[in-house]
Amino acid sequence: MTTTEGPPEGAGKGRNEDAGLDPYVQAVLTTAQRLHEESEAKRAARADMSPEARRAAEAAEAAEAESRRQQQWGSPTEPAHATATKIATARTVLEKATEEAFELFRDACDADRAILMTEITETALAHDALLSGYAQALAQAEGGGDDLAERLGFRSVPDLLQHDLGKQKRETDGVVRLGKLRAQGDYPALASAITEGSVSLHQALVIVGVLDQQVPHHAQEDIARVEQSAVEFAIGNETQLPLKPEQLQQLVRGWFKELEPERVELDSAEQHDLRECSYGIAADGMVRVRALLPAEEGAQVLQFLDANAGPRVRFRSEDSQDGADPEDTRTQKQKKADAFARAFSVAAKAKGTATQGGASPTLTVTIPVDELDKHAAGAPALAQMDRTQELVPAHVAARILCDGGIRAAITGDRGEVLFLGRKERLFSSAQRTALSTTYPTCAVGDCDIPAVWCESHHVQSWANGGPTDLDNGVMLCNYHHHQVHSGHLTITRDSSRTRWRVRRKARIRTGSSAARIAAGAGQGDFTDSHGPDDSTEAKPANTS
Repeated sequence: MTTTEGPPEGAGKGRNEDAGLDPYVQAVLTTAQRLHEESEAKRAARADMSPEARRAAEAAEAAEAESRRQQQWGSPTEPAHATATKIATARTVLEKATEEAFELFRDACDADRAILMTEITETALAHDALLSGYAQALAQAEGGGDDLAERLGFRSVPDLLQHDLGKQKRETDGVVRLGKLRAQGDYPALASAITEGSVSLHQALVIVGVLDQQVPHHAQEDIARVEQSAVEFAIGNETQLPLKPEQLQQLVRGWFKELEPERVELDSAEQHDLRECSYGIAADGMVRVRALLPAEEGAQVLQFLDANAGPRVRFRSEDSQDGADPEDTRTQKQKKADAFARAFSVAAKAKGTATQGGASPTLTVTIPVDELDKHAAGAPALAQMDRTQELVPAHVAARILCDGGIRAAITGDRGEVLFLGRKERLFSSAQRTALSTTYPTCAVGDCDIPAVWCESHHVQSWANGGPTDLDNGVMLCNYHHHQVHSGHLTITRDSSRTRWRVRRKARIRTGSSAARIAAGAGQGDFTDSHGPDDSTEAKPANTS
């Protein structure tokens, strides 16, 4: 006979009680679960009701909810009800007016757009003033502030604003800080500008952020002078546009540095002591780098990344028109990542770089011979990076082997090293200099990455017998080097037969006359419609 045991000890408890959750979160989840169960029960009860009975039940529930609200909060007074009605009416009027403005904006003349833009901007600034005023009212109300928030079921005023306004905690903390500033009058000029809606929420936050940091280090008159000037630059005038928050922050910090230049020396020394760099390897092999650099060194890094984040790159097929949209789809962050990685690749080959065992830092890529055979046959194959032991596609290894600072190790079935390629067998410094003369920038179209940051590529792969000489070399930036080895770009001779040119393969629609011509020429579905002098095509190499 099978017996059914009773529930285990503690099974009657709420599902979240023993989960180690924060008590507040646990209470919210419990309440939500109860409300859901009540709602489901009511929905099931209404399923068999007639429409009239269902409407009557809903009306009774609404009346019950209003009764509970009045028991908890009491009935609103006539002034409060009238004011709430005014706000609702004003909001409706504003919504209609802005809809009309947006509709007019499409076909309006510039003079009309200017006046509409002014009013829309003023309205947006008034909204920022409303938020800080709301926070001020919550803080100053009798029994208000965090006590009021707790009675409503929230931890604090910022928590209440997060839920009601759908903003992040950092934003609501800022709103509450500005509300306190308005209430306490810490910075009167700024408080007045916030109340009037003359400065934006973010402008006010950067000003108060810098002022709060500097109050312990400066006299009150200096703080007041900087505050007044900051507000003026935030508002702007007939000859000066309002400064963006980032510009405003930099300007205000600069003023304080001028007031106390000796502190800048201390800050610089402190920054030097605080410098650090760390990295971690994710589960998928990607590497995350985090660095904190002194201001002057950080500025150099930012300057380099910014300069390399926006190359004007275009790919043009033979029948494309000038001004065609660029096809470099990298984001700014991806371009900066490419520039960041390339900087280390160049540094690894530079004179004076720290050595490992008497040689400059050299990364080894290990490729088993059977994987090499797969790659040569066009099948997916893998290689391994010695520093992280991460497996990468063989075509990625082929790309990085084109340049210095890398060497290849080909291993047999038992892991024995069959060949250890030295990086010195690649393009020499003198050859790179000569190639840089022919290709002062990346060889792809309008890519303006300078040759010093480019990689030297074997047009005919070295593994397939391609020589390491100038006639077989071309300079490619990191991104376009990737594209070549991925087969997205093709390299051909130009009409003078003295330079290589790199272009995106043009796809011919199947069934078109162009496709039939291409098929007759034995070129298949993909072709580069180059002239008769360019008939010899150097196919993208499998390895370099």
